[in-house]
Amino acid sequence: MQPNESLSTNVSRAGAEPARVECCEHKHSQPDAASPFRASLPADHVLATLMDEHQRILGRLNRLEELLRSANGATEPPGDAQIQEIHEIGGQLIGVEPHHQREEQVLFPVLIALGIEGPPRMMELEHVELRRLKHSIRDKSEEMLATRGDHWRELARDARELVSMLRSHIHKEDEILYPMAFEEIAVESWIPMKARCDEIGYCCQAPASEVGT
Repeated sequence: MQPNESLSTNVSRAGAEPARVECCEHKHSQPDAASPFRASLPADHVLATLMDEHQRILGRLNRLEELLRSANGATEPPGDAQIQEIHEIGGQLIGVEPHHQREEQVLFPVLIALGIEGPPRMMELEHVELRRLKHSIRDKSEEMLATRGDHWRELARDARELVSMLRSHIHKEDEILYPMAFEEIAVESWIPMKARCDEIGYCCQAPASEVGT
């Protein structure tokens, strides 16, 4: 793949057997069984952690979509219980910020240094809009709960846009960007990258050293 090709470009060797990098100490959520690339990665690889977090994020998006669907066509906004759950999901999605930071501060700079600029720049721009939508969902739902203000149309609009955009974003990273990164980044580079990821922190899962404490 050329450095500035679009993310829609297919990437070869996506399912290639990875070299084992014995450097990670994290407990992961269940990987996506439908992804041969994820199945080929060591459980503690930097990219495996990102992909496993994606599965947790997709679970929250699925629930958000269910809440939106249940209120579709209603003449009145949903009740407080539904708005409260939407508010909680908004907060949970904001809480995955360490995931974005590990991409922006660790993975993307390495790719750019290798001359692969287009895809990581595109993903970083999408992060900006995703952050705006997540904060909008949390803030509008919070205002509805506090003041009974009628912000449902705006809230539902932003929530639907977030579900669609974030699902697409995850698909592009899982299916194109991450396999490309695995192919292009030298095996020995992942060890310092993992150390930097540890410094930034994680979401959706706890470091193994903290499990049971």
